[in-house]
Amino acid sequence: MRRVLPLLSVIVLVAVVASLAVAPALAKKEKQQTDPAAEAAAQAEALAAAEAAAEADASAEEPIEEMAAEEPVVQLQSDILARFPEVAEAITLVKANPGDAEAWRVLGVRLTNRAGFKDAIKSLKKATDLDETNIAAWNDLGTAYIRSGQVGSGMSAIRRALKLEPFFAVAHYNLGIGYQAEGNYDASIQSFEIALLLDPALADVKHNPGALTNPALPYVQLGVYMKREGAAPALFADQAPQEGLVAPAEAAPPAEPAPPVK
Repeated sequence: MRRVLPLLSVIVLVAVVASLAVAPALAKKEKQQTDPAAEAAAQAEALAAAEAAAEADASAEEPIEEMAAEEPVVQLQSDILARFPEVAEAITLVKANPGDAEAWRVLGVRLTNRAGFKDAIKSLKKATDLDETNIAAWNDLGTAYIRSGQVGSGMSAIRRALKLEPFFAVAHYNLGIGYQAEGNYDASIQSFEIALLLDPALADVKHNPGALTNPALPYVQLGVYMKREGAAPALFADQAPQEGLVAPAEAAPPAEPAPPVK
């Protein structure tokens, strides 16, 4: 009996020590299970860890290039021009056929007729880029340049048309307009004579509205008549402007070039 009592005492003592050691851990676990704030904090930590892992995966991937926004086929500097029915129709045609040089040329001519010279030049340059052999486009580009005040560029474009087709009467007429703007009246009359010899209708206002404001045409018509009655002139002998010419004081101001004649 005496041996049993000490043994029981030892067992009881061990049990008490064990309970004292386990109790704090059980209390902490119970507190985590019953404390909403602690549970929310644990969930927040887990969510933050998941987001960090996702960002790390995303940074390891190759960046994806963003597609550039497609530029509009036709973008006019003035939206007002697009409100004219004939211009709107030409824009629709260009959008449907962006690779068609003739569609761009038609748009350029209609913009020129509406005095939208910057947009017209842009459209007509597009036409000549698409088709360098488009004679009418070169002539129309020259007309747009001259009417915008860029006479040198305009005459260069018209000469490109004449290089492709030396007997293009309208181009000779517009070249004469360019010479008028430069003050080279002798050269302008020579170009007008060639134009009327090739196409007398260019002196008719119904066919060429610009003839009404061209003061040189009556004299040119008379000269053409006299040359037709006499010996035929050498049409393309020498069209280079002469040096040192001065416009006479009584000469009328140069007329605005006529729109291209179809």
